Amino acid sequence: MIKQMGEECDDGNMADTDACLNSCKNAKCGDTIVQMGVEECDDGNMVDTDMCINTCKTAKCGDGKVQMGVEQCDDGNMVDNDACSNTCKSAAKIVFVTSTLQTGNMGGLAGADAICAARATAGGLAGTYKAWLSTDQVNGTPATRFTQAAVPYVKVNGVKVANNWADLIDGTLLSPIDVTELNGPAPQGNVGCPQGNPTVWTATNANGTLSNALSTCTNWTSTNNGSLWGRTTVTDTGWTAWCSGGTCSWTAPIYCFQQ
Repeated sequence: MIKQMGEECDDGNMADTDACLNSCKNAKCGDTIVQMGVEECDDGNMVDTDMCINTCKTAKCGDGKVQMGVEQCDDGNMVDNDACSNTCKSAAKIVFVTSTLQTGNMGGLAGADAICAARATAGGLAGTYKAWLSTDQVNGTPATRFTQAAVPYVKVNGVKVANNWADLIDGTLLSPIDVTELNGPAPQGNVGCPQGNPTVWTATNANGTLSNALSTCTNWTSTNNGSLWGRTTVTDTGWTAWCSGGTCSWTAPIYCFQQ
């Protein structure tokens, strides 16, 4: 029971599940050894979206951590009439503005959808996401390629944007889409119409249709020509159709909708 130099502890036993491990190191979450009476699990990593969260508690619905592949949402409460049910199933569709900025060359709609998917993963959001962008291609608009949900659209903080698809495209939002997948404020790009306003790439009317074939940055594959942007701070039609012209080499985020 004499602690030697280099040892953190020495409790005089070889029990590996108490406060002092067999290596004479202090037990801690993340050491892969389940400390009896203190930890429920210990998987040796600090990944917060698997079966054992970073506090060494077994993941469960209501812990505020979305368990990837198992839960669709987890709002940290057991209220059953909000956007996330008591079984951690989404009773709403998530919408966010990306925390990253893009030029008008996003690799087409497929590339833009991939950006949405990557950002959703970064934010721990389950499900499939598509970009609120339009092209002049067949089924190239939100009105033709989105799932038109009968449930509410909400931001990642739970604030409702619209009651359903019909409400989403009626020209007025309940709340601006101004929160990113990381639950932060919308980023500021360098769109200059005028510069200094929180704009977002769209080329889309409030009803989800194409605004103008010349405003799509060549179907989102080019930095040439101009575009149409929405504004992330408003709830009128300007949320998606606020200013136009400029150049596709400017940078702005995009809106992403869960399908």
